[in-house]
Amino acid sequence: RAPWQVIPADVDAAAFAAVRRRPELDDGRLHLLHVGRFDPRNGVDRVIRAWIGVRRMGTDARLSLGRDGPLRPRYQAMVPADLRGDALFVGFVPGAERASYYASGDVLLCPAVGGTFGIIALEAMAAGCPVIAADTPGFRNVVRDGRDGLLVDVAADPWSETLARHANELLVDGAARGRFAEAGRRRAAEFDWPAVTAQVLALYARLRGDAAPPPAEARPG
Repeated sequence: RAPWQVIPADVDAAAFAAVRRRPELDDGRLHLLHVGRFDPRNGVDRVIRAWIGVRRMGTDARLSLGRDGPLRPRYQAMVPADLRGDALFVGFVPGAERASYYASGDVLLCPAVGGTFGIIALEAMAAGCPVIAADTPGFRNVVRDGRDGLLVDVAADPWSETLARHANELLVDGAARGRFAEAGRRRAAEFDWPAVTAQVLALYARLRGDAAPPPAEARPG
């Protein structure tokens, strides 16, 4: 028992919002995106199964997988021969380029089960990319199901059928994508650097016994 106060991680929401689509992905085709290490906990296999399901439903969407790892050959082998040209294993994405991939995504799939905070989802939301994530405590810190993103119980969806259905519904419904994109940007703004800095300064002020905390704008640049 203690007077806990949880201050979340933050994101430079304005910087992510200002980035535009990558030229090679700005050809009018729908784009399903995943960013994360090729670690079994990150659910890359779920992403690939969901994307295959989307394609089998008749929706023409490419898949980009950012990051890399020793499991890459295993994941590449999951892609059927007729779809291999549309599965882009882009490898490690430097931090400076990550925002452009989010901005190029029509839907981000993030069915990871091990995260304690949904920073990847938050970055994508700041960039205006709708998010479908695993229904875990980490992602519930960021995504409110049905309001600014969608959450899926991946343990109850072993073949990624629900993940595929939700992804397909968003991919074929531009208006719904737009609503989630706008709601995601508003949600990400709650975790913007000035907002979180203000919480930190307010906590310091309370611990010092100050009458009023200094404004967030007063912090060093």
